[in-house]
Order: sequence, then structure tokens, then C-alpha cells
Amino acid sequence: MNHENQPSCDQRRNGIFLAVTAILTLLASLSHAEPLDWSGYAKSFDITFPGYSGTETLTDFPVLVRLSAARNDFRYNICKLANGEDIRFSDSNGNLLASEVDTWDPNGESLVWVKVLSLNADTVITAHYGCANPVTMNPKDVWSNGYIGVWHLNESGTTFADSTGDGLPFTATHADLVGRSEDGLIGNAVAFDIVTEGDNAHKGHLYLSDSNHRYCGRSTMTIEYWVWQRESAHNRRLMYCKTGNDRAYDIYSQRSSGGYDKCSFVFGTTNTTTSATAAPTATVNGNDAYFQTWKYHSAVYDSEVAKNITAYIDGDPKTSVAVGEGDIMLPTVRDLRLGNLGSNQAFPGKFDELRISGVARSAAWIQATYDTVNNLDFAVATVPNDWKKYTHTFSITFPGAPATALTDFPVLVKLSQADITFFSYSDFVKPNGEDLRFADDEGNLLDSEIDTWNPNGVSTVWVKVPTLSSSTVIKAYYGWSFAPVVDSKAVWSNGYVGVWHLGENERPLRDSSSSGLDFTSSYTEARLDYLDECIGFGEDGGAVGKAVRFGVQSNNSNKNGKGGLLAFDPESKLGGFSAMT
Repeated sequence: MNHENQPSCDQRRNGIFLAVTAILTLLASLSHAEPLDWSGYAKSFDITFPGYSGTETLTDFPVLVRLSAARNDFRYNICKLANGEDIRFSDSNGNLLASEVDTWDPNGESLVWVKVLSLNADTVITAHYGCANPVTMNPKDVWSNGYIGVWHLNESGTTFADSTGDGLPFTATHADLVGRSEDGLIGNAVAFDIVTEGDNAHKGHLYLSDSNHRYCGRSTMTIEYWVWQRESAHNRRLMYCKTGNDRAYDIYSQRSSGGYDKCSFVFGTTNTTTSATAAPTATVNGNDAYFQTWKYHSAVYDSEVAKNITAYIDGDPKTSVAVGEGDIMLPTVRDLRLGNLGSNQAFPGKFDELRISGVARSAAWIQATYDTVNNLDFAVATVPNDWKKYTHTFSITFPGAPATALTDFPVLVKLSQADITFFSYSDFVKPNGEDLRFADDEGNLLDSEIDTWNPNGVSTVWVKVPTLSSSTVIKAYYGWSFAPVVDSKAVWSNGYVGVWHLGENERPLRDSSSSGLDFTSSYTEARLDYLDECIGFGEDGGAVGKAVRFGVQSNNSNKNGKGGLLAFDPESKLGGFSAMT
């Protein structure tokens, strides 16, 4: 939806007035939010979540929404208040959602955390802005679902606030050795190991005194943060919570004998000390593949249900170890430090978005937390489609269609400047044809998938036509930055269980159908092996775009003729049919 120049924004929907205060109080306690009248906001647009890949519906989940003119046609000059103070979000029923502006940049991209009441693949929320008197909303409510500490680490001063509103701030110790407002993954970040001369060199860190044991002494806990590591950091502390010999948890880096750094999460309990290690799976010239790049570390401590500690990197569980029966994290700890033990060299890198939860987060929650930051298309704006906003269009007919009409048929559309009058690749406004869309003769958006994009020759696009006959007419549109999202897999919804275009330049060779059975491995008669030198990937001269070629000669005669591909089908998605094509 797109509302412009409409009246007041502080007016709620009319409803039945209940005079009984007790009933009103009860209803308020059972409701997440109140339906509102959003007509007074000058602009709005819907947001969907194609980047959420989980099957579990997540409740009260904080998603990261990115706002910019290039991404979702967001117009800063329409905002009525400074720093995004009039941006609001609602669910599909018009209920207000809690949100917190993380970073506001009127000259670029702004970042906002929004608590989505129920997140799954079908979730739709709406952004509203352009109102001088927006409905009241408390940003701390974004972090109500189990969070006991959320630090964005954006501040330029020496104090770093907790966004839950109920926790404690960090303070920079040896502040001249802590870099504030460094380039972060989500807005700004904090950096340690700032080198100076003298006795205090390398001692910079963040510190808080947890005298009420808010961040320790729990039977369940989740710790998560984003970290950028400059170099190897053997025995350097990332996070440390202890007093004397009593340790609640200790997170530190170690250099392994295999030539890579690993992150150890050590939890002190009533009976023992238990540790889980998260290690990268790849090394580059003896160094971690993740040096000088942002990585998401998380650990889930659960002595109640799962009775284990699970360590993750980038949402991927690396290690899980058992916790003893009845073990509870030590409660006698008062000091919480970030970036240093306090007496040795600081961790050589930067931290962003530190969170501590008093609950054990699920694997789906951890994965979605990684994806909402790492996947730029996790949350996608759906600007209402307006065919008049496309700068170019042309019609397509099908004189070669069969006499009997076909339903939901995938047709191949070929595009080239040599064959289509007035067609020019320079008229596209997004790379790789991403603003190309198709519609039927009634203006309904059609599903499509680009097979091959070649701005110097012929491009090929598959389009699902609802009814294909010799009288069918569809239209192609392009030249608009905010073309609506289309589901490429929906092109193959009519009975297809496997569709491989085989044009990729390397593995995996993707399955375009909803089955998702990609060719991921190479094959020999004796065993699985990576014999890519016996396979020609992305070869020209395919029937449609590029192709894959087998029988490529190898320098190793034992490998000749053995190149091939495997797609694993453990759920038998490609078998068990009474009919098949």
C-alpha cells in the first residue's frame, strides 16, 4: 500500500468502549499491540521476508530492516521528524510493532530493528513514515523476548548503553586504548588492541559490574556477538565473566595445531567447567579464512532441557558438549569484561551487536539472527507494482503455440538488441536484468526466471504463462528500480520436481524447482571426489545459454572419463511416482 497526503496519524480505530476497568486491563495484558489508523502517514510500503529459510515460526523476533532510496524507495525528505523518529511499523492487521533505530543516515542507508510478532516465510509487515505526531512507541520493547542485555556498541563516548532499558551499560576502561565509532557491520562498532606506548598498552576493554548477578548464575543463557579479527589471537579474551577463581563463562581465542584460530566458550558450573569450541572449517595459507571479515559467534547454554552447550559460527553449529545433571552456571561473579581479561593484551579486532539472553535460543533462532544481518535480502520491500513506472515495454505473441491451449506453461523468451526493435540493454536500471518483469494482457504479474543474461548478445528468460495459445499476448517491462519481487521457483510449480539449467561456472548446479536438489558433488566409480578438472562448467554453445560438459581430459590419466555430478535425494523427492516425465 502507498498512502499520500492523508489526514491525522494519531487517530485510533473506533471500537466498543468497555467501562469495566478490570476487563480493559485484562484485554491489554493479552494483546501484543493495538490496531491503529495509519491513514495519516504520508508513505508506507510492505516488507516480506524471502530470506527466512527456517521451518519454525519465530515469536517476537527482531529483524533488521534497511531503508534507502535505492533499496525500497525510502524518501528521507518525507519524514516529518529528525533521525527517523516518525518511522513506525505494523503487522498485517495494523497492529503497532516495536522498533528501534540503530543507525540513521539521511544520505545513505538507515538500519532499524523491528520486533516481528510471528516470523515465517509468509510474514508481511508494513513500514509507515511521514507523520508529525506519530503514535507513541518504546524502542526497548523490541528486546522483550528473553533478552537481558543488548549493546549495539555504536556510541562515540566511553559509555555503551543497554537497549533493553533494564540492564547495565559498559564503560570503556583505558578509554584511549578503545576505538569508538569504528566502521561496524551494523552501524558503528568498538575496537580493541589500540597500540600505544607505556605500561597501559593493549589494556583497553569494556567493563561493567554485575553485583546483582544479572548476567550469570542462570540455568539457560545465549551469548551472541559479531566480531572482526585482525590477526591470530592466541589466548586473547573476547568476553570474560569472573571474580577471583569463580568463573561463570570465559570466551577466548586459541591457535590450534592445525594452523587456525578457534573460539572456546567455557562455562563454570556447580560441579565442573564445561567448554564448547567453535572452529572454522577452512584455512587459507595457514590462517583462518575469516580473518578481517565479520563473523557471528554464538553459544547456547542449556542445563534444563537439552543439557548441553552448543557453539556456532555464522549460524552453523560447530560443537555441542554435555552439561552435567543439575549443573547451573556459577552465580558468584560480579565482573563482566569485553575485549580483554583486564591484565593482558586486548583482543585484536572489533565487536558489534553484543546480546545476552536468559533463555536457550533455538537453532532456527540463531540461524535467522545471522541471516537477518548477513543476507541483504532477508527483508525485502514490496513497493506496489505500477506498470506506468517502467520506462520501456514491448509485447510478445506466440504464433508457434500448439492448437490445444496449455496451462501454466514455462515459455522461453529470448532477448537481443539485434532481434527486438528499439530494445537496448542500456535501458535497464538494475544489473543482470533484475528489473525485468512480465504481465498478462490484464496486467497480472507473471512469475519469471532469468536463465542467462548476456548484455552483449542473447539473454534467455523463462516465463510461466497461465494460458498459452496462438492468441496469447504478454508484455515485458523494464526500467524501474523497484520492480516487485517474483518467485523464480514458481515458474516450475506445475508438476516439476527437478529443473537444472546447468549453466553455472562451478558447483553447485542449482535446482530451480522447489525440491532444491542441487548437484553439489563430483563423482568417480570408486568414491566421491572433487574431479572438477574432468568437467567443463559454464561452456558456451548450450541449447539454452551455457551448458556443462563431461569427458574433459585430465592430466591425471586415472581420472579421465570419471568426471560427473551427484545430487543427493535422501527424501526421495525424485522417485515414488505413478507417472513421470
